[in-house]
Amino acid sequence: MSYMINKSKIAKVKLKRDLTKKINQGNPWVFQDALQDIPQVTPGTICKLLDRKNKVAAFGYIYPESQLTFRVLCIKDKVPNDEIIKQRLDLAYEARMPLISKDSNSYRLSNGEGDQLPGLVIDVFNKVAVLQLDGPGPFGFYDRFAIGKYLKEKLALDCVYFKARHNSGQTSEILAGVLNSSQVEFLEYGARFSCDVIDGQKTGFFLDQRENRYLIRKYAKNLDVLNMFSYTGGFSINAGLGGAKSVTSVDIAKPATENAKLNWELNKLSQDHFAVAENCFDFIEKSLKEEKKWDLIIVDPPSFAPSKKSLDKAIHSYEKIFSESLRLCQENGYFAASSCSSHIDTEMFLEICKNAMSKARKRGKVLYIGAQGFDHAYPLALTEMRYLKFVLFKLF
Repeated sequence: MSYMINKSKIAKVKLKRDLTKKINQGNPWVFQDALQDIPQVTPGTICKLLDRKNKVAAFGYIYPESQLTFRVLCIKDKVPNDEIIKQRLDLAYEARMPLISKDSNSYRLSNGEGDQLPGLVIDVFNKVAVLQLDGPGPFGFYDRFAIGKYLKEKLALDCVYFKARHNSGQTSEILAGVLNSSQVEFLEYGARFSCDVIDGQKTGFFLDQRENRYLIRKYAKNLDVLNMFSYTGGFSINAGLGGAKSVTSVDIAKPATENAKLNWELNKLSQDHFAVAENCFDFIEKSLKEEKKWDLIIVDPPSFAPSKKSLDKAIHSYEKIFSESLRLCQENGYFAASSCSSHIDTEMFLEICKNAMSKARKRGKVLYIGAQGFDHAYPLALTEMRYLKFVLFKLF
């Protein structure tokens, strides 16, 4: 079975900086400014990486037009082949086995570089897998149909669906099996969810917040909970299952809030659930005027820092949304802040939260600092992939 569509002659490229130690430690990224004589080949072409002494440092695939030009698949002179890709998919599955149980049948099967499958993301929702490729390089390298067929057979899936990334120029399509509905139901720690794998964000659901959602379930009993940027209600449903008195879910996208209502109903929750389709900044302003308060507030905005250039603006945006949300929090309440911006590390994020507390004239103690779930592995040498920050505070 083929797993790579590019069968042309192997290209080669040479390092102009000594990155061999970094590569040997497990960092698979080589940027354009570290390379010389970049071959103008098709994105995804298998490529030999030479060090400055013309010795083979690694094999991988290349995307000449990208700043992230070369991604390592094998170090030294080991040439990537179909069997290696298959073995890595198998190892990725074995690493997720502890996650799979009667009450959890959703997980990230491949987290790209974290599973030595750079650029390949696969999320599994019960009997449906959703595959994404991070740009033209991975799209040219991996045979998505062969991977889809293999996964369907190995995991006994109903369908493997390729979800094209926004503005990628790629086409979403079924790779194997049959997709009976765009809405797919699955379990996460006993919570029932339905996600839209065709029109939903990313693969349809944000599995990376798994552990943080479960933590909110433990703290929510008898509390009025506000979930900002709620998407399809992941934190909301966990708060409800934890015995929250009431839950308010706010997201600008009406389809997301409608899906949050569906997820609430799937779990047969009887408490009040208010799903509000509104800009979160506008909702906060209105709630402040009405002097509304909540006992537990979760603020999980989209990435405000898609690049290093946008970092200063992003820091300002995070401080603004957190400080204004904090004003809605009851005295001695709980406040959870999150960020998925990879350009903001944990130390920087805590500083943002400290400044937000100060602006809101609040004080907080840190109860918990979390990151992405343990099915979102990343190389120790590539801390850029430790992108998710989640902090739970107790106000005092």
